[in-house]
Amino acid sequence: MDTLHEQASREILSSRAELAQAVVGREFSLHPELEQHYGKIAREKSLQDVAYHLSYLAQAVEAESTALFCDYVAWARVMLAKRGVLSSDLAFHLGCLREVLDKMPGGGGALAGQFVGAALEKLPEMPDDLPTFLDDSLPLSPLAHQYL
Repeated sequence: MDTLHEQASREILSSRAELAQAVVGREFSLHPELEQHYGKIAREKSLQDVAYHLSYLAQAVEAESTALFCDYVAWARVMLAKRGVLSSDLAFHLGCLREVLDKMPGGGGALAGQFVGAALEKLPEMPDDLPTFLDDSLPLSPLAHQYL
């Protein structure tokens, strides 16, 4: 017999497209200016991002590891920051995701929402950038930075 975590993971994956549409619909209905700020492709990119978030979330739920999802969100924060997406927009996005999950029938959505909530709590302390392993005191450091 499957555990609640396994069931929730399957529910998320099987309804990923519908959930993504609901999250993006919620985001853009609450903040239509997002499309102006991020451009015409904003909705399409948001749908892709939600699909990725849901995939990682489903795996973390199945593994019963909020830390796994928090690590993913930390990575996503850095990646999105490099693309000009504000941390506050990621927090808003995750909040919409949690709201949509909480409306899923059964207990799986609420369980998954707890994982998103854990990531939201840790989001302010997550870095916007990763530290470099390059030693700036070495003579070839500027060249290495330029190359990377």
